[in-house]
Amino acid sequence: MATAAVLTAGCGLASPDFDRIVAMQLESSDQTILVGDTVQLVARAVNAAGEVVDSIAVVWRIVDVDSGQIGFTLDTTTGILAGTRPGAGRVQASLADLRSNPITTTVVQDSSALLLSSTAWRRRARGSRP
Repeated sequence: MATAAVLTAGCGLASPDFDRIVAMQLESSDQTILVGDTVQLVARAVNAAGEVVDSIAVVWRIVDVDSGQIGFTLDTTTGILAGTRPGAGRVQASLADLRSNPITTTVVQDSSALLLSSTAWRRRARGSRP
């Protein structure tokens, strides 16, 4: 009988903290946007019970900040990403020591600009100027 009391007391001490944040999930996946577009990135914190925890402030960061190929700006507090020029980069959400998987955002010119670039390229390839 004494053994059962010790086991019960021991189990009470080792109970998990189900409110603890254990994961970050992003609503977005890899995406392509146009120059001039803005998107709102959304991350969710998940606790040990598997429930989404509301009102958690995450910090956003550009993973490839030194690549020179980033085609967007990112508000690290709000998660608003704005396409500024053609390019690509990875973005990640964090909360304390947790990090989400990075997602890639590629920024392209709009279709009319692509058409003009294609026409100008063909003229240059033939040796004529626009």
